Amino acid sequence: MVKTSQTQKAGESIRETRFSNARLSKVGIEVLRLEDLQRWAQQQWLAQPERIEFHLLILVTAGRGLHTVDFESHELKAGTLISVRPGQMQRWHAGDGLEGLFVVFQSSALPGPGAHTEASHELLRINEWPVCMRCPAKVQAELAEEVRRLADELKRYDQGDLGTALIRQLTGCVLLRSARAVAEHSAMANDKPHSVHRLFIAELERAVGERPTVHALSARLGYSVSTLNRACLAAQGTPAKVVIDKRVALEAARLLVHTLAPAAQISLQLGFSEATNFSKFFQRVMGATPQAFRERHGAR
Repeated sequence: MVKTSQTQKAGESIRETRFSNARLSKVGIEVLRLEDLQRWAQQQWLAQPERIEFHLLILVTAGRGLHTVDFESHELKAGTLISVRPGQMQRWHAGDGLEGLFVVFQSSALPGPGAHTEASHELLRINEWPVCMRCPAKVQAELAEEVRRLADELKRYDQGDLGTALIRQLTGCVLLRSARAVAEHSAMANDKPHSVHRLFIAELERAVGERPTVHALSARLGYSVSTLNRACLAAQGTPAKVVIDKRVALEAARLLVHTLAPAAQISLQLGFSEATNFSKFFQRVMGATPQAFRERHGAR
């Protein structure tokens, strides 16, 4: 199972959940059932927000419920596939007869860019997967079968080389089926604007703490501002500045709700010269003042 901890520094209190299973640490992968999670864990523990340090796939096969990722709640029902990435904030909710499977895997379990396997980063494009999507019945059945096959091998795992290789292959099958479902769902294109958009998002993730401008990212990437705007419009329907503002606001929201740091400290951390400018920015993008947002979402 996974392990949680409270990290405290500089006035912060963050609940971080990490992969922790000594028997499976070599592969960094685990499969669990939703119904078991709800039976094992106290509802009060499940309801607390957490920042995860691994990838999480949730496939719902029956029942109904909710799952919140980065302050947006998603309805769970049969056929729902939830994808959460390292660094994202999530909150579990009690479900009504909720059943399904979830796969926990560390980033190290993903094949590297040069891996000699079909399940490469370019094929998976896991950082582009939507948080929530609906799978047709046939896709749900196929994906559930792959996950169960992986779960069976994990139960038999003896940490030997053959078992390790088999589990990695089965994990690749799960991820490739998920990637195909995502591609069919969102019709992700392989054209230049989306390629530029992927580079833009990756650079933005690295620099989000600096609150970079479009011009700064343009200079780093070697693309013109107009090219970045076209790429963002094609991929997300908004210009590059709006994409940057939303990502910076999300980072601020995470810090407001999941740490005890004062808003003034967060504003400096994200590159704002004045706390009042930060407050105006946050209210414009998120629709609430930093204090109101913190109170609404229950900082812990």
